Amino acid sequence: DGGSDGAGSNGPHATGSIDGPSGTAAVLEGLDVLGGRSWAPNDLAADLAGYPSEVLEADAAKFHYYVADPGPAPSTTTVVAPFEAFAARPPDARAYLQAPILVCTDYADRPRPARPGLGEGLERTIVDIFERALAAPRRAYAAGPWARSQLFVSHAGATSPLHFDQYLNFFVQCRGRKRFSLAPPERAKDARPERAHAPRDTYARAAPAGLATTILEPGDVLVIPPYWWHAVETLDDHCVSLSFWCGSEAILLAPPA
Repeated sequence: DGGSDGAGSNGPHATGSIDGPSGTAAVLEGLDVLGGRSWAPNDLAADLAGYPSEVLEADAAKFHYYVADPGPAPSTTTVVAPFEAFAARPPDARAYLQAPILVCTDYADRPRPARPGLGEGLERTIVDIFERALAAPRRAYAAGPWARSQLFVSHAGATSPLHFDQYLNFFVQCRGRKRFSLAPPERAKDARPERAHAPRDTYARAAPAGLATTILEPGDVLVIPPYWWHAVETLDDHCVSLSFWCGSEAILLAPPA
């Protein structure tokens, strides 16, 4: 299904970047972020047995965030299910697992498991990715403390709406491929939401325009600066990704160059 695990082989390097006054988004390869393990959902289930996981379910493969829409447009609901129950389901683009894995509430220490049931093996792998594999890019981007990590599992055709986060995000592609569309905050006029994701937004357009696009392969890391617009399309079944969100105060308070 195109979802095999893989890794860059020629040392860390950026394969592309997008500059803006608010920072630079970049795709990094060769960072050894896969931890030498299988990221297939059925294999992850051994480390996540019974782990309560949020699953977004939609009438179509286009998901809404933060909007309860009882109207005729496709709606999105959130259910909580054990990870292994989701992993055992046949591929369906209308279901999208987005589970918090590690969360820090006060920045005093590294994040801790968001809830009971996280296996020690997977926790060690995620901590190693952050502390070792992402050390150089964290220094380069003056990343703040590690705030949280989230696990994403989705299937071909699933799309997340155009949105932004207040964190600096090191987005690690573990299995399968995803297409990102991005724009810096100052390109807000080009970043109008897609009408399929925001049916009640009169500012929405039929499809976003003027956005840069990139496809992530297994082992790639996409650096998304805070407040950058991004939309995501899953290209393969059993696609697995991890986000590493970091505090961005130093970046946001830095004077413009």
